[in-house]
Amino acid sequence: MAAGLLAGLAAAPAAIEAISNIIGRFVPDPAQQAQASLELQKVLAERESSAAMAAAEIAKAQAATNTAEAQNPSMFVGGWRPFVGWVCGIGLLYATLGQPIVAWATGIAGAALAIAFPPPPVPPSEVLMTLLTGMLGIAGLRTYDKVKGVAAPSIAPKA
Repeated sequence: MAAGLLAGLAAAPAAIEAISNIIGRFVPDPAQQAQASLELQKVLAERESSAAMAAAEIAKAQAATNTAEAQNPSMFVGGWRPFVGWVCGIGLLYATLGQPIVAWATGIAGAALAIAFPPPPVPPSEVLMTLLTGMLGIAGLRTYDKVKGVAAPSIAPKA
């Protein structure tokens, strides 16, 4: 929703120019054209301001939700982010080491026993890499906080 609001803000200058051209065609007096254009700019500026404030409120609400989730003692509420991290890590471990080693071992065993073993499945690493880069981006922000000296001393749960 916030992305739509911000896209609308980016399109506002083009809308002002297009509507000003239309006003110029229907209002012959230059003074009235200027007045109509000024009123249009005021209306659009107010709309842009309210849209930006709405986007900021959405971001604040999401940040408050994230904080509440992270502080919840329940594993099912506050533990989903670590779970996603572990799933990503285990998936990447399997994709980079586990699957090739299992494929190699089954190839050797198949050749020794004259049996054709099916190859182990390969997970879609694009999905895992997308998840990993998103999570590492968050870790990068923590590193930035540490460099600036505003990071928490530890990530241990609050007592």
